[in-house]
Amino acid sequence: MHIRQVSRLAWVYVGEYKHVLSIPRHGFLRVDRAPDGTFFCTETREVPSFQAKQKHGPMLAQPRVLFDSMISLSHAISAADTYASSRFPNSLISRYAMWRNGAATVEQIKFVNKFKPDGYKYDLPGEHRTGRSLSKGAAGDFITRVRHGGKAIWEKTKQRERKMEKEMEKLEKVRRAETVEVGAIA
Repeated sequence: MHIRQVSRLAWVYVGEYKHVLSIPRHGFLRVDRAPDGTFFCTETREVPSFQAKQKHGPMLAQPRVLFDSMISLSHAISAADTYASSRFPNSLISRYAMWRNGAATVEQIKFVNKFKPDGYKYDLPGEHRTGRSLSKGAAGDFITRVRHGGKAIWEKTKQRERKMEKEMEKLEKVRRAETVEVGAIA
């Protein structure tokens, strides 16, 4: 089951059975799987900037459990959707919100490009190197994924790819060693 089939809100898959709904300037909701196999949802609110003592990034309050013991992911997402729709403007949480289609900011593009290989980087405004552009919605989803555990998944994938490359190199060496070539007879 894909999250887009269950909800019209901008949920982001960030890991095994973990989904996050980022709510700009308000915080985020996270649906996660408990050790007993049920699902629960937490709300983490941003502390208003005038109350925060930090200077870098938003300060977050303690997560608050909204519900637990849901039998399936689709039930948990549906319950979280109901809560989010009643508490936050649709323009902030909908995956069809107009702002999500706008061009990504320079800071968003630079952040996303840190994780992309050279041939897959996005163009900054005014550049036309690759012809690849990025929307605010796609950039926000990528940043949400990285901030909520996706970076670890990305690093594990990279490690797995490197391990596979090494194994392929070893197999190639063995194949070359097994190959017998006969030269010209003098």
